Amino acid sequence: MTKVQRDITRKIRVLQHAQAIKNISKTCRFFWISRQCFSDWQKTYHQYGKGDLKSLGACRCAGSSPDPGINDFIKLEEILTFYFLFH
Repeated sequence: MTKVQRDITRKIRVLQHAQAIKNISKTCRFFWISRQCFSDWQKTYHQYGKGDLKSLGACRCAGSSPDPGINDFIKLEEILTFYFLFH
């Protein structure tokens, strides 16, 4: 699979996830993309199909957290919140 094919597959997966959970904000947070990127991908997909998704560049924030350690912090925060709620 080429880089372009992976990029198109990822964009389609993001759009399908948003459609499945019916919440764009949660989808954008989950995939670390901006709402602007999401709306650009969605508009292009609905107007032209998946073939034209390749013409859109990847978001600057797509695919990774701006701070690699932030994911560990978020997980720790969730664990502590859960612990204090039930103990």
